Amino acid sequence: MESCFNSRIRTGIIANFSIKDPKIFFKKAFRSFSIKIKKILIVSPIKVNVIFSANFINPKNEEIDMKTFSTRNEIIDNGTILKEWYLENVTNKILTKLEEFQERDSGWALIEILSLKININKFVPL
Repeated sequence: MESCFNSRIRTGIIANFSIKDPKIFFKKAFRSFSIKIKKILIVSPIKVNVIFSANFINPKNEEIDMKTFSTRNEIIDNGTILKEWYLENVTNKILTKLEEFQERDSGWALIEILSLKININKFVPL
């Protein structure tokens, strides 16, 4: 989607067209995620964060609003087991944030998963 600063930062989006369950969406999104990450890891270690976007409805007033949930930048290098990294830093963190949001702001219910935005930054250790 985007690239700037001589490819120091890349952003891509995994769009959702039909999946309603976040767990299934994350599971299916992993394949696209891992293919892109493996290609970039050939060049350099990276830091990655994600932004999950979804539409929610408030049944009290039928208001629909898009909400986003993001993760912190975390390092991925050639020694990283991608499946474990993804489960810990994407799936589990976003699912926890979704649960907390729905409990805290009671009434809002997930109606549509829009996308998972992946931000990739080159990582140059000191």
